[in-house]
Amino acid sequence: MNHPWPHPDSGIYWYRKRVPERLKPLVGKTEERISLRTRDPEQARIEFARVCLEVQQRWRELSAGPRSLSV
Repeated sequence: MNHPWPHPDSGIYWYRKRVPERLKPLVGKTEERISLRTRDPEQARIEFARVCLEVQQRWRELSAGPRSLSV
C-alpha cells in the first residue's frame, strides 16, 4: 500500500504496510499500522511520507544487524 488508508468508521487516515518476510521475526508483526491522526487528505499525504521514511529507515537498520556500541 502506497497511500494513506482512511479507517471506514472514524475517517482517520492510517499508514499501513506489510512487513517483509525476512523482517517479521525482528519486527514481531506482519503489518505496520500507524495512525496519521488526521481526517484531512492533504495532511494525511504529508504525514504518510514522513512515516514511510521512518519505517523504511527502521527496517533498513534491522536488516543491517546488530552494531557495536563501543567507540
